[in-house]
Amino acid sequence: MVLGLASVLCLMTPLMSTAQTTAKNAMTPARDLEAKANKQTEKAAKELALNDEQKSKFKKFAMDRLYKVQPINEKIKATKDEAEKQNLKAQKKQINEEFFNNVNNILTPAQQELWKKKKEELMEHKHEK
Repeated sequence: MVLGLASVLCLMTPLMSTAQTTAKNAMTPARDLEAKANKQTEKAAKELALNDEQKSKFKKFAMDRLYKVQPINEKIKATKDEAEKQNLKAQKKQINEEFFNNVNNILTPAQQELWKKKKEELMEHKHEK
């Protein structure tokens, strides 16, 4: 009987661990997205010399974009329908354009030039993949 109980516990331990990991992953996307937005904001702050007000707005725009794009990325991964994938990618592109335009509107003319170059570099890098 003791051996039976021990074997049941051995079988249940990985299942409990998996359940905990799944529950943890379901709770972390918001933290992950905020961490990603913080990282993007700090990088932009360094590269564009953003002031505090610009950093605050940039982070808001980044969070907004990440929250909108995340479910689209999940749908892209989940679907096998190429037409649907293209539709989702078009939606994602529109969200990214909105982000770039929003950021551009809070920048000085000198910062806008740097921002434009960064966007072009990103586009080139994306097409290389």
